Amino acid sequence: MAAKEIEILGKYLPENSIQYCYALWRDHSIQFKITRPRKTIYGNYFYKDGAHHVTVNGNLKREAFLVTYIHEVAHLLVRKKYRKRLKPHGKEWQSEFSSLMTPLLKEEIFSPGTLEALIKHMQSPAASSCTDPILHELLSGKEESDNQKKVSSLLPGQSFRFEGRDFIWLKNLRTRIECRCLESGRIFRISGSAFVEIGMELSVSKSSENSLNLSTLPIGQTFIIDNKKFRKLEMKRTRVLCLEIKTGIRFLIHGSREIIPVEI
Repeated sequence: MAAKEIEILGKYLPENSIQYCYALWRDHSIQFKITRPRKTIYGNYFYKDGAHHVTVNGNLKREAFLVTYIHEVAHLLVRKKYRKRLKPHGKEWQSEFSSLMTPLLKEEIFSPGTLEALIKHMQSPAASSCTDPILHELLSGKEESDNQKKVSSLLPGQSFRFEGRDFIWLKNLRTRIECRCLESGRIFRISGSAFVEIGMELSVSKSSENSLNLSTLPIGQTFIIDNKKFRKLEMKRTRVLCLEIKTGIRFLIHGSREIIPVEI
């Protein structure tokens, strides 16, 4: 059985980490499963029917697979030691994660760039490598292409698709980018290392960077609401007469609605 388990781990882990990870699997009787890719998580841990279960996405590159595996085993150790409800990534988990990772922080396991980022990350382990943009980028192994870019590579006013929704790039906030969802108008802050699909480019009107209320927009200017383009025609008390550019239909829209000014 050991040979089979080691063979499985050998397909996914850096070579010099296999024995270490197998020992954790064996010593803690882990019900280990390699899963299909999941969009929101790399792996997870749960306790069910008296057994400890660990899952890891099978599409991760070797270094990311290792970090994720150790992350979930740390949850297991917290569950075994404390047997009470604790913060998922509180000081107990951080201590276990750091302790498990320390023997692995070697050049023969991690590439130099990843090792340096990991050593820094381990000074205060977070819930996910995604919270450390540099580490996340190194572990993801993704490269930019013509239609797949990191959101930090885009320009103000550029639109893109992320997790099935369309956004427009507004402002750089160091490690995150402030963006507006075109469908709902809500503001989101997306990690600069996140990969997104490139959409059509929009140019945010300089004259209205601080005027995102429809009532404050100049007459004749174009804007977006709910992923549709309009032109402001006329004020009518609390509402605004607007022309939908694609259909030519006129609408009365409340002046308090938040909009995205654009130039076409």
